[in-house]
Amino acid sequence: MTHRGAVSIRVLVIDDQRTMRDIIRHLLGQVGIHDIEEAENGEEAVDLICRPGFVQPDIIICDLHMKKMDGMEFCNKMRL
Repeated sequence: MTHRGAVSIRVLVIDDQRTMRDIIRHLLGQVGIHDIEEAENGEEAVDLICRPGFVQPDIIICDLHMKKMDGMEFCNKMRL
C-alpha cells in the first residue's frame, strides 16, 4: 500500500534481540514503511525466504552477531 505517492517497500529485519527489532520497526514506520517481516536469526530468515509464496523483501536489515546463524553466514547463504 502506498501513501502520498510513496512506493511500497517490503523489509525483512533479522536480529536476535526483540528490542532492536521493535526499534527498527518503529523507525521504519516513521518513514512510512509498514510491510515488515521479522526473523530472530539467519537460519529463521533463510527458512522464511525459502517458504513457498513468500514475497521477497526489497531491503534486508541484518544483525551481524547472532546465534544459530549470524549475519555473515546468512549473507553467504543468500549469495549461493
